[in-house]
Amino acid sequence: IHPSKPYGYPKYSAAIPLVSFLEELFAEEWHERILNCTPTVPSEGGAPSLRETFDGAFVRFSHFVKSGVGNVVNTHTAFAAVARGMAFQLKPGSDVFDIAIPIVMKDELLHEGLMSYLFIRLGDPFEEVSDGLAEWEIQRVFPHVSNKYPFVFVNMHLEGARADSLHRPARETASSSALETEEVSHPCYKLTVAGCSPHVYRVVSVEMEPRLKRLTASRESEDMREYIRSGGKERVSADR
Repeated sequence: IHPSKPYGYPKYSAAIPLVSFLEELFAEEWHERILNCTPTVPSEGGAPSLRETFDGAFVRFSHFVKSGVGNVVNTHTAFAAVARGMAFQLKPGSDVFDIAIPIVMKDELLHEGLMSYLFIRLGDPFEEVSDGLAEWEIQRVFPHVSNKYPFVFVNMHLEGARADSLHRPARETASSSALETEEVSHPCYKLTVAGCSPHVYRVVSVEMEPRLKRLTASRESEDMREYIRSGGKERVSADR
């Protein structure tokens, strides 16, 4: 914090554009597919791409705070979390998501009405892919009806996915019909990610891959595949 000290420059957490955050998280070959994906439920302005919707939006966190319940995650706590530079990690099984990263939608004077979320669900390949948040959960996260900002929901299967799942009908049809039946009020950009190698994640180095494979190999088999799927209209396999 003191530049005059011999140990170097000031250190602080800076805001990062959400698009840049996703580009740094995922491997380059998936960037266009991710950034060009459209919401499962169109917004009032139609169905703009993730890149268009979150142009100017940013995240700011340097650490995670563990919460035992999911009902603390809403736009009010998102506002406080961004001011403090933190994101939420939930107790396993406490909600439909495991990680909640606040998103500030516009670079202007910070207030609760600018807040949205990037939700991450950590699952295994033998679990059903989550369809995202139900309407009652959305109302809990976005208590003010004036806030119609979209959110991002990522299903992460770090072990990969079963090969047979690549040949099943995409879950987009079931997911969107269920969401539309419930008249979900917020558009959702949904990604399903399988695998934990540099082929999927840019932040995973070749040196890290064997260690991560060991950590996630409890139920791994030769049939596991890696891919990133946006929304669900088309399933993309990344067989290696």
